[in-house]
Amino acid sequence: MKIRTALKGATAPLALSVILAANPVFAQDDPDAEEVLLTTVDEEDAGERPVSADGSSGTTIFVTGSRIRRDEFTAPAPLSVIDPQIAARQGLNSTADMVQGSPIAAGSSQVTSAISSNFLTNGGTGAQTVSLRGLGAERTLVLLNGRRAGPSGTRGGVSSFDLNVLPQSVVERVDLLKDGASSIYGSDAVAGVVNLITKRDTDGVEFDFFGSVPFNEGGEQWSAAATWGKTFDRGHILISGSYQRRNELARGDRDYLGCTEVYGFTDETFSTRADLIDPRTGEFQCAGQDGETWGHVWTYDYTYFYGVNSNLPPASSSDPQQGDGDVYLIQYSYPGDNLGQYIPGVPPATQPGQIGVPADWYITGTTTANSAVQNNFHPRRFNDTIIPETDLYTIFLDAAYEISDSVEFYVEGLYNKRKNYVNSSFQVYTFGYGESFLDQDFPTGDPNFPIFNPNVDLPLDPLAEGWTGAALFSPTGFTDYLDSQVEVDYYRAVAGIRGDILNGWSYDLYGQYSKSDGTYRNQTALQDALDVGTFRSSSCEGTIVSPGTPIERPCVDIDWYSPRIMFGDYTQEEFEFLYGWDEGNTKYTQKYVEAIVTGEPFTLPWSGPVGIALGATIREDTINDTPGYLQLNSLGFHLVNAGITAGKSVTKEAFGEISIPLIEDVPMIRSLNFTGAARLTNVTATRASDSFSDTDNGNWTYKLGLDWEVTNFLRFRGTYGTSFRAPALFEQFLADQVGGLNNFRDPCSQLDINLGQGNITQQFYDNCVADGVATNLVGTGIQPVGVSGGGIGVLDPETSKAWTVSAILTPKFDFLPNTSFNFAVDYFDIEVNGEIAQLSASSIVFGCYDSDFFPNEPLCDQFDRVGDLDPSDPFFNEGNPDNIAVIRQSFLNVNSQINRGIDFTTRIVHDFPGDTTLTFQAQMTWQTDDRIALFEGQFEDDNGESGEPIFVGDFNLQLDTGPWNFFYGLDVIGGTDDREDYIDRVGGLCRDFETFDTPVCAKLTADARFYHSAAITREVGEHMRVTVGMSNILDTKPPRLTELVGNGVTNLGKGVLTSQYDLRGRRAFVNLNFRY
Repeated sequence: MKIRTALKGATAPLALSVILAANPVFAQDDPDAEEVLLTTVDEEDAGERPVSADGSSGTTIFVTGSRIRRDEFTAPAPLSVIDPQIAARQGLNSTADMVQGSPIAAGSSQVTSAISSNFLTNGGTGAQTVSLRGLGAERTLVLLNGRRAGPSGTRGGVSSFDLNVLPQSVVERVDLLKDGASSIYGSDAVAGVVNLITKRDTDGVEFDFFGSVPFNEGGEQWSAAATWGKTFDRGHILISGSYQRRNELARGDRDYLGCTEVYGFTDETFSTRADLIDPRTGEFQCAGQDGETWGHVWTYDYTYFYGVNSNLPPASSSDPQQGDGDVYLIQYSYPGDNLGQYIPGVPPATQPGQIGVPADWYITGTTTANSAVQNNFHPRRFNDTIIPETDLYTIFLDAAYEISDSVEFYVEGLYNKRKNYVNSSFQVYTFGYGESFLDQDFPTGDPNFPIFNPNVDLPLDPLAEGWTGAALFSPTGFTDYLDSQVEVDYYRAVAGIRGDILNGWSYDLYGQYSKSDGTYRNQTALQDALDVGTFRSSSCEGTIVSPGTPIERPCVDIDWYSPRIMFGDYTQEEFEFLYGWDEGNTKYTQKYVEAIVTGEPFTLPWSGPVGIALGATIREDTINDTPGYLQLNSLGFHLVNAGITAGKSVTKEAFGEISIPLIEDVPMIRSLNFTGAARLTNVTATRASDSFSDTDNGNWTYKLGLDWEVTNFLRFRGTYGTSFRAPALFEQFLADQVGGLNNFRDPCSQLDINLGQGNITQQFYDNCVADGVATNLVGTGIQPVGVSGGGIGVLDPETSKAWTVSAILTPKFDFLPNTSFNFAVDYFDIEVNGEIAQLSASSIVFGCYDSDFFPNEPLCDQFDRVGDLDPSDPFFNEGNPDNIAVIRQSFLNVNSQINRGIDFTTRIVHDFPGDTTLTFQAQMTWQTDDRIALFEGQFEDDNGESGEPIFVGDFNLQLDTGPWNFFYGLDVIGGTDDREDYIDRVGGLCRDFETFDTPVCAKLTADARFYHSAAITREVGEHMRVTVGMSNILDTKPPRLTELVGNGVTNLGKGVLTSQYDLRGRRAFVNLNFRY
């Protein structure tokens, strides 16, 4: 509905106009109300009235188009506006790219399709969300045309709106409210609000085609959209359909996405590389990352425990005792490797119990020479997906009809289908003994560990030909059969009525229903197939694995020690036995009804009318995530065990707002207006599995604002408010799970070796020792138990407080009569308390010992070693007392997060004689504080570190002359510095490593990145517009930082992987638009 409809037939009250402009909730009947040009018109001037977008003249208020971009300088609250036309001229063609690229979002890491496809994130594979101020997508509320939009995605962690749902082609503009707004919009509006406002004024048919093609293959984007609209006397209708295609970008498509190198230097001039040279290639060695080493038999040498002198060389010079669990990576020499030319072979076994290996196997990772030839990056990893193949199909409907002069019925409809495919790879491994162990009696060891118990017959593997001795072996191969698929159907419908009541009062009553139905499929090695090969003692041929289950099949002997299997090559029979697909489904529905009444109860004689708004909402959110059979039953080796996440919440809210014009037209005060808002929220959550409920009532939030216009060129504004976030459904209803952490590795194991090889820092080593952990702890044996689950009845809502202060300058100069200047400076300060988080088992244990606050680090209270438990404790076991027994991973309220900074917004417009205009626009964010504390008093400051640059900016210059538009854009990502944390962990930037000939100095500062774009647009007649341009003109690559333990940086290939940096490279684009 246009604002004109709500006020039709009445004289426009100016105070209400101010309310509509200042407070979104007052204008929820029209999302354009945040960007209005207030114009009073006398009846005799009716013939000269401006014409609104629907072709009719309004009575008093006219909605401006997105090109005006006035809200940054006229709204009482800090606001940014994104224009899709400018985004298209930068070569951006998705709502996600457009929103995430705004400085208010780009200053922190975002969940892009690349991030969600390579890491486990809320919303599942391929999802794209927005996190304002780095406070998290769960704390950023997304609206669609001023109304809450239901979440979309897959897996149990669905809680945020997926920006894939709405194509950029249908977006008119995006408003970013830059302070907390829970009192206006309800729960989740902690960091701010993103309001996606769709087109409504199309009258006819519009076709839009876009293509973006990188100069190197991979990551192409295409889209086609068709929109039909009709505006008639009593309403309008708009229907739009679109298709978007994003081609996969794989690691092999860009040289900077390939294998990761150490990228270390010999000194702090950072001029000479210290990396090892792989003699097989003559290039710097691929350093590898977690899960990337392959083609090794991990060998745990236990000869010492049986009185046998080890025949293997020392694993580390810092390890005084050989054969007490020392770990060796013994690697096969594949054709062309010729490892024997570079390193010695494994010393032969000369006495019973010593370790024997077949020919062509070599120890790696213990010396400079053999570390240089260690296999850390499989060539098939070049096929791994970075940006997933994506298909998006969308249909959008917007319509309104005036039933009478004072009543309008309106509807919105949205359907979106998203399909993603991801290629992925990882390690796959088993454990076992060789074909022989000892040929003599051996002393009694730990009777609970079979390898040390003489009364237990060890399972010797008949297929482990040539592998002998007192050792535990773990053949570790490679698999690229870990792909994933996602298909999500999203539906949203809105229907309502709005209009006038009496004496300037109006109402809006509407209901919304949304549903996300997502299917996710994951390929994995089957756990039962690996179990057959673990501690194998005989052939399984002729038997049936998992009889009576959906994965019942004949058993196949897999020779895990075979170089062919380790490389990832399988026969069809082996493949069908080893691998399978798991399929789960996530349904999330949201339905709510909201009613709002706005009006002016009285007028202040010295200033004007007071406006108020009153409203109420009732909302129900429901989730049902059912993982596939394999994940539910812990049968996927590469899948995390998960239960069903199901339940619902019912939210009831009442809210009110007021706008008071305090003073007008006195010296130094042209106008002074006060705005206030308050909301009461009650939430009841019910778990589906047992109907357990938890109610949290009486959650008050409020917001106060003051807008002081000093003169016609100087204005100040300030806001203070509180916000609130109820625990998300998945945070409350995640199924309780107690299970073995089969892939967990104690970071305190093999301390001496890992310190010598640079895998841990000295601080980490010292903390483990201080906790009583033996330096030669192997970490094998009984694995720890993980305890996780939802926090219903335990979790408290998050709360926050935010305040902003702004200064706005709009000067005019007599000597520049054709130039307008607009400047806005906004200071923001947001503090979130009681944040809800769930940490992984590895993160909990590692965070304990890596903490500067050890032993007082509260994470250390989240796990227990066997020796810490009483034998009566249910998690006590008879294993090594130094081993970890239990790790608690449930959701919990942590302490707080603080984000402070300054936003700068500038727009300068100069009109030349004739039909020529030059426009300069800039938006910048300078972050001054970015701290998070898991527990009280333990703040970690991430400001200026990788993923959290202090400064980000967006600058563009446009020249409009006749039918031509010339555009230049510059996006700036400030430099980052991770040195301080690294020095705290390791004592300096340079460290000695046993496997390097020289000290290795870490380069952990990244220079600012500048991304240039340019475009030319031509209007061809009345019906066609053509835009051609180029993005990332200088082909700027992600910054490159050192890859060493403790660096605090997420590297991928030869660059940093955070959302700020472009992965696709230089690309050309074209946009064709036809209107009839």
